[in-house]
Amino acid sequence: MPLYQAHSIASQIENKISKVLPGLDILIHTEPHIGEDLTTMIRSISPEISGIRNIHNIILRNVSGKLSISCHVEIDPEVLISQAHEISSRLEEQIRNKIKSVDSVITHLEPASEDSESVYRLESANLLQRKIVEIGETIPGVILLHNIQLLWRNGKYSISLHCTVDPSFSLKRAHEIATKIENKIRALDEKIDQIDVHCEPEVSSSA
Repeated sequence: MPLYQAHSIASQIENKISKVLPGLDILIHTEPHIGEDLTTMIRSISPEISGIRNIHNIILRNVSGKLSISCHVEIDPEVLISQAHEISSRLEEQIRNKIKSVDSVITHLEPASEDSESVYRLESANLLQRKIVEIGETIPGVILLHNIQLLWRNGKYSISLHCTVDPSFSLKRAHEIATKIENKIRALDEKIDQIDVHCEPEVSSSA
């Protein structure tokens, strides 16, 4: 969310409180949310790096305004430790390049299990991805489903995606849409485990 939108929201809250409690001095401090969006971004980086089979246990900490990231990285158990270190170093570098606010990145290396994969199994997942796109076309209020990511691990799918909606929608309506999407996706396949739907407002091309 742009800073001006955050300021506008804070002003609206202040105005509403003032109507209920006139004469009260009100100061609202806004700060960026760290969590799902950055976690999704970090997950999306791992398929770009050869040798990484999976990334999990992503933890984000904001200490005195500085962002610290730690995660577990699964790599082929037969590679040399020197190679594994090079792979994790490339991941750390990519995270720093894409998330400018990062102060430190700590990766914990693990040998991957046989069915761990960070690359998307396109042969088996293409149909599922097409069905997810079609779901977006059936739900009123959805402008576009995009950035669909499918991860296969331990016999289950983890799915994350972005959903563009009308910027005039309330948070409640956006949440209801996200819930409908999750329910419809979960009905597609019993192997679907985790679903993360990130709703975002449509941005005007003239903005």
